[in-house]
Amino acid sequence: MKIDDPLDFEGDNDPLLTVRRPAKRKKVIGLDDLVEDYFNSGKDELKASAAKSKGRPKGDNSDDEDRQVRKKEIDFCKFVEECEEKKSPSVLNSTGVENCQLLQSFCGDEQLGFDLEIERGEGFFEGMLINGWLLKLVLLYGSVEDSIASWVLTKYTSDGGPPQNITAWLRVVSACCKIRKMHAVFSPSEAEDVLVIVISLFLDRRLEGLLLILGDCLNSLISYFNTSEWESSCLIVAESISKRVKMDLNCLRLVDCITGTNDRSKFLRSQLALQLLKNSFGLKVANVERILKSVTSINVKEKECNFFMLYVHIVLMDNLLFSSDAFRNKTAIIDAWRIFLRNCSTHIGCTDWRFYASKVRNKASYLLQGAMLKRPAGSGNIPAK
Repeated sequence: MKIDDPLDFEGDNDPLLTVRRPAKRKKVIGLDDLVEDYFNSGKDELKASAAKSKGRPKGDNSDDEDRQVRKKEIDFCKFVEECEEKKSPSVLNSTGVENCQLLQSFCGDEQLGFDLEIERGEGFFEGMLINGWLLKLVLLYGSVEDSIASWVLTKYTSDGGPPQNITAWLRVVSACCKIRKMHAVFSPSEAEDVLVIVISLFLDRRLEGLLLILGDCLNSLISYFNTSEWESSCLIVAESISKRVKMDLNCLRLVDCITGTNDRSKFLRSQLALQLLKNSFGLKVANVERILKSVTSINVKEKECNFFMLYVHIVLMDNLLFSSDAFRNKTAIIDAWRIFLRNCSTHIGCTDWRFYASKVRNKASYLLQGAMLKRPAGSGNIPAK
């Protein structure tokens, strides 16, 4: 072995050095690939037919191939058109705006100088909307047809998400709620549906820049109901929202979005927490005592303890008990809740690295301090347990 020769481990083909094979990349199949495969399959059929017709004259064979290729092109174009119609149906037809009175008046009035057809109504309305004439007509007549409002809302969406003009719609809803004494724009059931929708919008991360406008609209909707309507409507809204959201951090986000300090906002926050807890424990009736017993029966020392769900439960339970004044004077319930919070804050060690264990300990300690400040007059210390 010469001095200048490479050592054994410097060889190019060292068996100890593993060479990674390049990872296979998934091929994204586009429309061009589908077209190519479609016509390639047609070429295979042409080759097969050409093999059968070897005895025919060359001129006839060429004409047959051209006719078959042309037929393939026509069939493929029809196939693409059918797919496009099924994938993106006309927004105009789906909303029924083609039968609205406004479009019919333009189509039937010869003095306007328009030669407008129903099929071109969507483009006509889109131009009016962009140029501001549609808004001027709505302001002039003081009303808008349901089909036109639905078309505007459906036409301008961020891929099935909220419409781009969501800010204007939220302000319109707020304005409609504030004139309830002069004119009731929404029926109680309609206001309930709108309230559920507005609360659900707080989960859309794309609307985080509109939290102030969403909050104003939410408070306006809460104030829209009469005193005789609010209690039953609040229960309906809370039940509807609790069925829409899962028991995770999103349900806590919905409870926290109700930030009003008036009695109605506090009652809605308490009722929403109650309905979420009822669904979580599979109860048919929202009974506070049974829910409290289910929460306080959780043993934090068990290895199988689900600290994440416990975290959700204690936050919801605290909102249920202290958002409104309904349970502040029920000493037995409040004392049992304080004992459980103290046990969570003391029985979970600082070295417990289970998922969400530290968060439960810290949250329970924080809520315990607040529960001590909110205790009713005449209540003693927390009994030892």
